Amino acid sequence: MQPRIFRDEEHERFYYESLRRANCTDAYHRAVFYVLGISWETRSHANELFDYPNDSIKPTGLSAAWQTSSTIQQAV
Repeated sequence: MQPRIFRDEEHERFYYESLRRANCTDAYHRAVFYVLGISWETRSHANELFDYPNDSIKPTGLSAAWQTSSTIQQAV
């Protein structure tokens, strides 16, 4: 039996869809999308946290108004 690496089906779906959108599967992108996909809050705000067209993290998303103590804690 393989160990479970995704939190749930939505996490797994987000991960693979984000890799497809970014058109890149290097370790950097795999790590970013894995972490962004863990919680519903970060998945639903992924476009505020990652700039897909420019292939970069949006630092302003890390302090956005929707951030909660639990989403900030997960990012640390």
